[in-house]
Amino acid sequence: MDGFMFYCKYWGTDDCSPDIRHHKFAKEIKPGDDIPVWPVGEELKKLDEVCRECDFRLFEIEEERCLVCRNRDLKWLRSKKIEYQFGFIEGNFYKCDHCNTKLISQKKFSD
Repeated sequence: MDGFMFYCKYWGTDDCSPDIRHHKFAKEIKPGDDIPVWPVGEELKKLDEVCRECDFRLFEIEEERCLVCRNRDLKWLRSKKIEYQFGFIEGNFYKCDHCNTKLISQKKFSD
């Protein structure tokens, strides 16, 4: 899967890598400036590697599967509401048994 940063709840926060963070927010465009576009292809793959190695990553999922390694063996940690830079993150927290990625979902898949 490409585009991990789009699913990270910490994308754009102070904990996000500067290489990734700047893609989150719109910027003023002056006459003659190039129109910014989302990263694609090889650029997106390079950014995904930054996200894959990030200590703060927390990917939002809709199905019981890790976005990084596609593993379905997820361990439910707890339901929780935490405060962060842009407000609150609330949901069911999971950890991938294979790659240790932290995940969050509105759904509770299993115990």
